[in-house]
Amino acid sequence: MSNKNQKSYDFWGSKIILKNWEGQSARTLARGFKHSLHRSVSGLGLFARPAARTAVSLAAVLAVHTAAQAQPLDVDTPENLLLRPETDGVRTGNVLIFPRFEYDIEHDTNIFNTDSFEVEDTVAVFRPSIAVEPDLARHEIALEADAMLRRYFDTKSENSDQWGVTARGRLELAERTSANASVRYAQRIEPRGTFGDQFLTDEPLAFDVFEVRGGLERTGGKLELRAGGNYSQARYDDSTLDGEIQSNEWRDEDSLGGFVRADYEVSGKLRTFVELNASQIDYKSNPDEAPRDSDGYGVLVGLRTEVSDLIDAEAAIGYTYRSFDDPAVENFDGFNFRVSGRWTPTPRWLFGLEGARSFERSPQVNVPAVLQTRMRVVAQRSLGRRTLTGVEMTYDNWDYQGIDRDESRVGGELTLRYLIIDEVTAIAGAGYRKQTGSGVDIPREYEGASFRVGLSVSL
Repeated sequence: MSNKNQKSYDFWGSKIILKNWEGQSARTLARGFKHSLHRSVSGLGLFARPAARTAVSLAAVLAVHTAAQAQPLDVDTPENLLLRPETDGVRTGNVLIFPRFEYDIEHDTNIFNTDSFEVEDTVAVFRPSIAVEPDLARHEIALEADAMLRRYFDTKSENSDQWGVTARGRLELAERTSANASVRYAQRIEPRGTFGDQFLTDEPLAFDVFEVRGGLERTGGKLELRAGGNYSQARYDDSTLDGEIQSNEWRDEDSLGGFVRADYEVSGKLRTFVELNASQIDYKSNPDEAPRDSDGYGVLVGLRTEVSDLIDAEAAIGYTYRSFDDPAVENFDGFNFRVSGRWTPTPRWLFGLEGARSFERSPQVNVPAVLQTRMRVVAQRSLGRRTLTGVEMTYDNWDYQGIDRDESRVGGELTLRYLIIDEVTAIAGAGYRKQTGSGVDIPREYEGASFRVGLSVSL
């Protein structure tokens, strides 16, 4: 992207840069994509929260091995439509600027995601973003900004503005050794129906997030080593319920986490790894005087395999422990897992799977944390030179620690993308979701459907 030996690709909103692709083998090409993927996904603007960015991360990961089978990539054919070339951006001296704009019109049959009263409405969604990247020979740095503006046709109280800014970089310290870091500040809302949206406030609950991440890695040898850490703050705005102001200061939270991982090459196509991780959640206030802070650790043992340039998978199982400061809440001691995989049986087909468990901050004053389990399955097929179809199936489970409440949601979306010209893509989609629950503490249950059409413009 930054010179004639670089290419940039956009896969459903995630930009991947491949360097020096000409004349490279399929395996080398795929590895280049995977290297670029790690640094690009973490900086996605509209998906700062883990619950939201997993689906897009999966779609981006699925693109890796398609590239290895689509050489050369400078001709628009059904074989490479799954990985459409991005525009070259706007060059100013030694700086590249990449503006992007997406616009959707979406109709939803249940905008509040409740079963007591269902409200239909249509919303216009605007997603502008811009990335600024100096054209550096070795190191990398990027500044990014994005926004999501929602405007409902009838229910004006549901209008919302979200935005975020990110600075990220990668420093090549030595051969096979690098450091990476990112800083992000964003304003978000709790989407209706998610576990964070516990009360039907007059307007969506807004909060600010500040995140810092960093890591070191040494890759490419018999033994690969990685380590990283992260720190984040969440600060919630006041809300109103039936016109009365409600303070949400009790939801303000700081979190700290880190991991170390070692991969050992068993053979050219198989690696085994061990990962240790730890995290801490610290709430700034406890209105009922019951402590809600917690900390924990875990271990994962797994395998990563590249059976061929068409199949790549990672699976790990392990143990996780969570200790809660409140003696009335039973500590968690149990099973953990993480899985991801992608398969390209033909140049026109793409399949993928991703799943994981994690502890998330509490949305209730009597709950110290929520154990979240997520699974994603994606399938995509190109129908011709310009048409791409896709389906995504999702499963989410939330286990509220300290109370008897459990919720599960299943959902899916069918999409159709048509490349009008290189810079403009038309999009259509239809989705469905259903949430059920159990427990003495009344769970939230609902179902709904959505339909959308839109355009994506990259200059």
